[in-house]
Amino acid sequence: MYVDVVGSGLLYSTKTFVFTSPTLMLNYLWVVNPVHRSSIRTIELWIPLLNHHKALPTKAVSFLAECKGLRELKLCLHVDDSNCDFVRLPGRLFNYRVHERLLRRVRDWEALRALRVRKFELRVVFKGWITGPEQSYKTLEEELKGILLMN
Repeated sequence: MYVDVVGSGLLYSTKTFVFTSPTLMLNYLWVVNPVHRSSIRTIELWIPLLNHHKALPTKAVSFLAECKGLRELKLCLHVDDSNCDFVRLPGRLFNYRVHERLLRRVRDWEALRALRVRKFELRVVFKGWITGPEQSYKTLEEELKGILLMN
């Protein structure tokens, strides 16, 4: 059964691979058989943009371009208050809003532009909770879809 599922690439083409850091993803993709790497269809990548992790993981995302079978990419930006402003919104007591400069960095991220997928999703998580469907996130997601999605 192992040979049928793993050896044939069935595991890689049917499962979503979730990586909680770019380093873990890079380490895994570096050692997996290149044939199986090309069989991977869906990756969810968490990118920590915390006080001590402010750089975008260019090397890891560039390596994703070598996953020729990649069809779906889910990016989850995990931010903390060093990348957010505390704001008051109508109807709520408070909320956090990600700095516009961070959203611009993601929008202008060259490594991301080398990827072509059929489905793309962007989520922003603040200290364990999803910050909500703010217009700035949705706008960024739509712009990135225009760049990443295959025609």
